[in-house]
Amino acid sequence: MNKNAAFTVIAQNYVGYGIVLAESMQKSNPDVDFYIYFADGVSEEIAALLVQRKIKFVDATTTADATVFLSLAFKYEITEYCTAIKPFIISQLFTQGYASATYIDPDIYVYQSLQEPIFSHFDDGASVVLTPHICSPIADDKLPGEQVHLKTGTYNLGFASLKNDDIGRSVAMWWSNKCRDACFNDAASGLFVDQKWMNLVPGMFAGVYISRHLGLNMAYWNLHERVLHDHLVNGIDPLVFFHFSGFLANDIDAISKYQNRYTLATRPDLKALFEGYRTAVNSVLGQLNDLPKYKYNNYSDGKAISLLARRCYYFKQAELDCPFSSASAEKAFINYLDRNGIKESYVCDGVNSANDINNKARLVNKAMRFVLKRVGPHRYASLCKYFGFLSSLHQQYFVLNEHKNDNVINDGRSHLKR
Repeated sequence: MNKNAAFTVIAQNYVGYGIVLAESMQKSNPDVDFYIYFADGVSEEIAALLVQRKIKFVDATTTADATVFLSLAFKYEITEYCTAIKPFIISQLFTQGYASATYIDPDIYVYQSLQEPIFSHFDDGASVVLTPHICSPIADDKLPGEQVHLKTGTYNLGFASLKNDDIGRSVAMWWSNKCRDACFNDAASGLFVDQKWMNLVPGMFAGVYISRHLGLNMAYWNLHERVLHDHLVNGIDPLVFFHFSGFLANDIDAISKYQNRYTLATRPDLKALFEGYRTAVNSVLGQLNDLPKYKYNNYSDGKAISLLARRCYYFKQAELDCPFSSASAEKAFINYLDRNGIKESYVCDGVNSANDINNKARLVNKAMRFVLKRVGPHRYASLCKYFGFLSSLHQQYFVLNEHKNDNVINDGRSHLKR
């Protein structure tokens, strides 16, 4: 097959964005087979709407990797899970015979053909096409700055295109293996879901093309270097796709909830783009009743699955069946949590609001000042380093009874056990 495939991955509650992306691909790239993959199944209402709009879709929970996906759905929270299955789907599309497979985040709108800026590089010998977050330095102190990109990754994996050749298949397989057990949103461990892993790909694999085309993956993080007029970026590159990451439908003037560099008032060149995108998303959502809740947030009795419980399953996945696989497996896992003093509840009772976070932080800060006075600056610095280690939930083996007496440092080495 010489045809190219592209896809996105969403949970059902994000279907409005997925449909807008799919229809933008229908208009701009009718020669590309585009699919929406649903990570948590598809309701009859959503399926009917997709059929009506002639959008191809796949229930990822019924694919060849369904057993793996079910385990990932419990091990990871929603963003981690939807991200982790991307390379598996790429391999599935390769098996179906597509010449290439391109992942596109659901909050993207595609305005132009992908043939020249992306697929043509495969004809020239590339096997992977990536786009960097930024192509020029950032001079101010606003967010996101260059240090943020050191934390989150050089390349934005809201887009990645792989050719169905030996290198492309090898990259997909390597990527899948990383996502199987290390797709955590965990800055303390140097991970930002799958994105940081891709930093290694240009050095490990031949045939990686890094595109500096300014019309690819235009987004809040690179607006310092890109201005849009008449759908041309900086008067040179046509806008191929815009990434509306952090989009706020009720406050598009903010551009993105993840940045404070610009507003639409200071960037009027983007106003029509954002207004058109909001209209498109609201138009789709207006055709749906209440969106289904994420399927994998709760146990069968309605109790919320805590992030700590998900990490405990990660610790014990070789010994315990996936709790989603059967009633008996769920019961065995809950009993395991109980034996280790972890009691799940019916509500997610974490600290979320800004006021709540600030109030709790003030109490902690007060306690830390007291500790500093008692132990001195050297031991205080060591304590802070250990707190950094503890901030990674998937490092906290000690919460389990069988590991409560384990040493942190082994074999006379000075590094912390990972």
